[in-house]
Parts: sequence; C-alpha cells; structure tokens
Amino acid sequence: MLPPISFLQGGLVCEYVGEIITRREATRRERSYSQLGLFYLHDIHGKGRSAKEDNMYTIDPTIYGNVARMLNHSCEPNVAGGSLRTGT
Repeated sequence: MLPPISFLQGGLVCEYVGEIITRREATRRERSYSQLGLFYLHDIHGKGRSAKEDNMYTIDPTIYGNVARMLNHSCEPNVAGGSLRTGT
C-alpha cells in the first residue's frame, strides 16, 4: 500500500491528456463509448475567436490519455477541473 499524498487546495494534480477532436467527432464516439461504459470525454471551454469556437473541441483520453481520465470516477469526487493555457 502506498502512503497518502497531500496536495495543496487549488494546486495542479496532473494534466488531462488526450486526443483533441471536434465536437462532431466527440458526439460520434460518445455513442459507441457509452455502450462500453467509457465516459472520459472532456469538452474544452476556451476563448475562441467567436462564441461558436468556444466549445468546438473535446479531449478524448480513451486511447492516448493518462491517469487523469480516472480522476473523479468515484462516489465522492474531490478534484475540480480547471484550464491552464500555455503559449499564445
């Protein structure tokens, strides 16, 4: 058994990594994933050039993701998502 790890409230636990796909592709994948009990898709909320672009993309970690896809898959979730922008 591993010892418990403490994180600072509001601190970064890990990056949510996955394939960046369009909302249209996410909708298509969601139909097949839900039949398999896979619920990892995460919409990206950002500041696009227009209101339409704000919700154009989704992160799909199902195949190319990391441990972050398992966060909050419990009866008592204790991690909140946030946005971290890099570059310009």
